[in-house]
Amino acid sequence: MWLHAEVNGDPRAYTLQLTYALEGRVDPDALRAALDGVVRRHEALRTGFRLTAEGLVQEIRKVADCPVELATAPPGLDEQSAELHTREWLAAAAARPFELDRPPLLRVHLLRLAPQRHVLLILVHHLVFDGWSAGLLLAELSADYRGLTVRREEAQAPAAGSFRRHVLAEAARLAAGAGARNLGYWTARLTPPPGRPPLVLEPAGTGAELLAPPPAEPFALGAEASDAVRRLADEFGTTEFVVTAALLACALNRLHGPGPVHIGYPTSTRGPEEEGTIGLFLNTLVLVVDVRDEMTLAELVLAVETAHYDALDHRPLEADRVAAAVPAARAGGDSLYQVMLAFQNLPPAVLDLPGVLARPLAGPDRAAEFDLAVSVEATAPVLAGWVERDGRSLTSADTRTLLAALDALACGAVVVGGGGVVGGLSVLGVGDVGLVARVNGSVGGFGFRGLAGVVAGWGVVAGGSVAVCGVGGVLSFGELDVRAGLVAAGLVAAGLGGGMWWGLRWGGGLIWWWRCWGCGGRGLRLCRWMWSIRWSGCG
Repeated sequence: MWLHAEVNGDPRAYTLQLTYALEGRVDPDALRAALDGVVRRHEALRTGFRLTAEGLVQEIRKVADCPVELATAPPGLDEQSAELHTREWLAAAAARPFELDRPPLLRVHLLRLAPQRHVLLILVHHLVFDGWSAGLLLAELSADYRGLTVRREEAQAPAAGSFRRHVLAEAARLAAGAGARNLGYWTARLTPPPGRPPLVLEPAGTGAELLAPPPAEPFALGAEASDAVRRLADEFGTTEFVVTAALLACALNRLHGPGPVHIGYPTSTRGPEEEGTIGLFLNTLVLVVDVRDEMTLAELVLAVETAHYDALDHRPLEADRVAAAVPAARAGGDSLYQVMLAFQNLPPAVLDLPGVLARPLAGPDRAAEFDLAVSVEATAPVLAGWVERDGRSLTSADTRTLLAALDALACGAVVVGGGGVVGGLSVLGVGDVGLVARVNGSVGGFGFRGLAGVVAGWGVVAGGSVAVCGVGGVLSFGELDVRAGLVAAGLVAAGLGGGMWWGLRWGGGLIWWWRCWGCGGRGLRLCRWMWSIRWSGCG
């Protein structure tokens, strides 16, 4: 992570943010003293990183005061102007990078809007902090602030666990042989088999979205799909994470092309003695999911579960060493994976300052670390969370299409059960298939009567533009592959969405969805395999 943080052009990519609107009297001096107490107790917050001739060195300072920067909004701002000023202030504060060799890698900003109205922004570098640590930091900050302003008590005792001991123990374990064993496992696991390269998310559009980081977007699977994930986990005797990872890999294959899917996912290395210790106790592992149409659903889920437990047995994954050993792990990029899937299981993070109402705010937009990151919080009654993307490979419409496909796959999977064939699952819901099937008549040439109605009526069906072809002659798969190029070229020439999507209909149902890149094409089968396909001429 240190290397990625140093070369990443946007300092926000590895900066975690906690943002609150504060209503009530705030004592800045007590806030500063309380933060200094938290830093004093936790070694990770006093840790810096320096590159030497021998490699990267972590240095823990004995003393490191927490910077608290105070600002005051111009007087007389109306509500709208105050909101705009706050957003600009948040963005400017978050855009400043940390100097990784100068701890603490924690910085706090306090904006005074009125005598009893403030905005608090806590910034901390991911190198020394994880999601679990957020709850610890806020709890200790609250307790120390209360002690200083109400009870006048002394600071809390030092943390029971030690970040330094954890780092040293992990280094000793790797040096004793685990490092070489793990490197061998991950090198073999992430080396693509001959003729089976991993799936690569292609660049999307012109890159205009890179002018600003796309904001994180909330999502929620439907109640039926969420229930389906839980029922499937019970049926297969596994976790909701494993089922979701299997379905996500299937959706990515259907929407973005064939090949093994590499999905990164964070795992905790925090032991019981470190549950009260702030620090980065995470290691990101990689699931390699080779989705094949002839697999049963039970076989796919078992493959994901097996890969998950094998990965846990070979922690940590030292990404830089593995990437150097597997230079072709992902063609066209320098990462071992483009997609991150995180299931959050964190203690509540609550800021409780006496006499102050603290309300969480959405922080400034930050650059995504990956092409796609799906963060799931298993909240009843549905699976919900956030989606982040860096804007280079996926548009907002792409992520909506992917989540709709994930929803449809979950609903379909629970119907067919473990014996159902993966190739028979549809990425379109029943309503979507019906919508496409309602386009009347065969489509000839490139006029595509009814196309605009389909796209406008339910954009997520296509994710771009769509042509629905009726019943006609018969083409072999090879002939169809050639014809796909002609269809793609025709769509481009007609100015229909850049030739992105078209489909084939068999009777009243859509059986094939085709995504075309340039003048080539890739198949996306929605229903069970068919050796020949009826065709209606398109040019």
